[in-house]
Amino acid sequence: MSKRFEVGELVNFKYRPQHPGRSLAVAGRIVSPCIINPENPTRNAWVVSPIGTRDMYVVNEYDIWRDAAVETIKTPCPYAKGDEVEYRHNGQWREAHFVELHKDKRRHILHDGLSIIWALPEDVRWRKAPPPLQVPAPQNEGVGSKSEQSGDLFKGACKEGTKDDGGKVMYRYLPFTSLEHVNRVLMYGAHKYAPDNWKKVGDGKMRYFDAAMRHLAAWKEEGPKDDGPKGSGLRHLAHAATCCLFALWFEDQELNKANTESKDNGQEQ
Repeated sequence: MSKRFEVGELVNFKYRPQHPGRSLAVAGRIVSPCIINPENPTRNAWVVSPIGTRDMYVVNEYDIWRDAAVETIKTPCPYAKGDEVEYRHNGQWREAHFVELHKDKRRHILHDGLSIIWALPEDVRWRKAPPPLQVPAPQNEGVGSKSEQSGDLFKGACKEGTKDDGGKVMYRYLPFTSLEHVNRVLMYGAHKYAPDNWKKVGDGKMRYFDAAMRHLAAWKEEGPKDDGPKGSGLRHLAHAATCCLFALWFEDQELNKANTESKDNGQEQ
């Protein structure tokens, strides 16, 4: 009985390059059925196109199969941008952040802080959860004492898998690859002046606003890098973003101070 596939279905097929005795398993999509023998018009072959290419091959039905790894392509991607994951490399699991699903809808694009990685779904997993809370063993203080019952304090406190993060900040939307440029600016400033020296700058909000505008103007007129005689060699936009963060920090300090004084005045009245 002939195998039946749907046009557009994701499958694996055996691809034989121009090397005798050698074949490769390749993921592809069914394009159409193909009749090899007109005298026996049965669907005994299919036209298949490998994922990510416009090539097409006529493949015998016995060299095409559905595979569990291919079926996972049809399920929604479980990760969102910025999620903390691990990927398998040479038998070891390494930490990375999820960036996006590749256009071939099969591979995951990750970033480990230094480079971009392409990984198959079976080679990506969530980072390991922290170890469970260890409740100290009860001490013998007599029957019915609180210490004797301490092992049950957390039992049934909430549903398994509960995480109270409603309304909290979600960092998954941060562009981590861009933040790396900002972090390089912070490292450069800490080396040139001192760590957190920027917090001691007088009239910091306006001075860092001026600095951000200078970098933006230089970016527009001179190019992406601060490569002048006294420049850092880093990106102007990264300098501008860093200055804006500094200005925002100074504004937060002003607002917090004003709120504190307002509360104090209200208490005095």
